[in-house]
Amino acid sequence: MTYRIALAPSAARQLRKFDPQVRRRIQAALELLAAEPRPPAATRLVGGSGEWRVRTSDYRIVYEIEDDRLLILVLRIGHRREIYHFWRAVTVRGQFERITGEGSATEAGGLTGTLSFDATSLTTKNKQRDNHLRSADFFDIENHPMVVLAVTEAKPLDGGALACKGTLEAAGHLEPIEFTAHVQDLTDRAVTMTADLVVDRLRFGMTWSPIRIAAYDAHVTVTARFVRA
Repeated sequence: MTYRIALAPSAARQLRKFDPQVRRRIQAALELLAAEPRPPAATRLVGGSGEWRVRTSDYRIVYEIEDDRLLILVLRIGHRREIYHFWRAVTVRGQFERITGEGSATEAGGLTGTLSFDATSLTTKNKQRDNHLRSADFFDIENHPMVVLAVTEAKPLDGGALACKGTLEAAGHLEPIEFTAHVQDLTDRAVTMTADLVVDRLRFGMTWSPIRIAAYDAHVTVTARFVRA
């Protein structure tokens, strides 16, 4: 059973900065993780929400394992000094409880769609934290109550997937975005799709991070079901 390897944007940037020999060493370590996500040398981080760390020479790889999707998400790659000093320990999981959307398909096969997330419905099951996330430090719901994901182009890929391009609007900022969506269920009347997005919150003006312990990359999983009108 082989796991798929995905790199958060920050981890991909870190990997590109290394010299070729170090990159080859790290890529070899990632290939081993794809075959065995929890090798004996890996350590589960204390105080997080399931992150793991593995070493390869003087470098460290920090990652999450999603067994239900056979996915390893690499969060950070760096020299051991950087990882130990800069690893961000705050991991928060939440969801939007109110979402609306629509999609359309042309006769030529073009696909577009929009999902609107009510930012006031964001919950992490912690009232104080939720109020902070809704404040001007993050989503600024008083001025921008909705988060909108618009897909302007979707091209078919192998295995029932779609390469999507569009925009993400949040907290008064509009940024281009690309991601892959996967068809989970398809009938004559409806289709269910899932997608994983990694969003750099700095691009949306969400810079709050006390003593640099809050990660800047937000990992978003979207599941949407579209029913024929």
